[in-house]
Order: sequence, then structure tokens, then C-alpha cells
Amino acid sequence: MKLPPALFCLGLALAALVLGACASDSHVVVPPAQPSNSPVATAPVASSAPLVTTAPASTATTPPGATSVPAATPSAVATVLPTPPAIAGAVDFDRQIKPLLVTYCYQCHANGRRSGGVRFDVLASATQQVVPGNPDRSAMYHAITRSINASDHMPPPAQPQPEDEDLALIRQWILEGGRWGATP
Repeated sequence: MKLPPALFCLGLALAALVLGACASDSHVVVPPAQPSNSPVATAPVASSAPLVTTAPASTATTPPGATSVPAATPSAVATVLPTPPAIAGAVDFDRQIKPLLVTYCYQCHANGRRSGGVRFDVLASATQQVVPGNPDRSAMYHAITRSINASDHMPPPAQPQPEDEDLALIRQWILEGGRWGATP
């Protein structure tokens, strides 16, 4: 289940307080809130900066644009709420998913070949194999995650098989909405 950014941030702040990371002499360093028209609100952005950090007041350094408040004050939590979580970028179909389809699926499901009635190079056929946001109901995901001994496992056992990282990437892509490129 995905949490709204405000609840996610509140959870981080409360966890820091509960775990005792926020001693009375500590400060919470909060990144600046993004404006409501920020692309962060609609598209995930990779960031190496932590969302919330704590440090003793004597050693705390506040990056430009961030806010440092005493950890034990309610304003620390209130300041965190409008800040969306910094997460890794969305899965890119053309750069990350299409190469997997070409490697593992196109041999039987593209360029005029329609094994099992499925083509991954024709958008109308390809989109029927994915339920956006729900890998567990997506025929494509079921086919590639079934036991290799199952008669309907894809790709066929004699063909190269996707790595666990490939399966995780496909799952994440489907969870993010399974958006296809202009040409699958």
C-alpha cells in the first residue's frame, strides 16, 4: 500500500522521536518543501539527500534551503509534512522494460509472430497483458513468475530466463502504472 507523502513524512518524524534519535539536544534537519507546482509532486526524482536527519545541535549542519528545528518540538513534525519523499526515479519503459521484452519475449511474440495470440510489439495486444498497478492480475507478470516447470511459464525453459532483478523491475513498472512507450 502506498502512503500519501504527508503520512510518509509524518511517519518518519514520529519514528525518529520514538526511537530516541531526537534527544533534547538534537535538531531535525528538514529539506525545503517543494512548491505545489513542483515536478516532484507528479514525477519521482532521485536524490541522495536524506529526507530527515537528526544530529546533536552542536554538530548539526543545515544545507541551504533546509530547516533545522529542535527535535522535541511539534514544529519539527509540522515542517516535515509538506515535504514529499525523495524516491528513485520511475521505471522508464523505453530504457528499462522494452530491452527486457526484446531479450525474453520478442523471439515468439513480435515481428509477425503471435505465440498464444500475444504480441509485445503491437500496443493493442501488449496492453492486454498488463493490469496497470496490479502485477498479481497481469498475465505477463504471471507468465514470467510461474515455476519454470509449469507448462505455461514464459519464456520457455529452453530460452534464457529473466534474472530476479529483471522480474523486480517489471513488477515495479506495473505497480507504477505499466505505461508503455510510443511503440512497445
